[in-house]
Amino acid sequence: VKLKFLGRAKVHWSETRRRNKRTHTVHFSAEETYFDTVIYVIGSA
Repeated sequence: VKLKFLGRAKVHWSETRRRNKRTHTVHFSAEETYFDTVIYVIGSA
């Protein structure tokens, strides 16, 4: 038996920008893992 703890964040957003008469969309995204731990309660790896 094992317990797995995973702390992760994901984000995504877009912004519409205008330059002269043209419009374009810029996409931003990121992902970060804060912790990823396995604890064996009974048994071993």
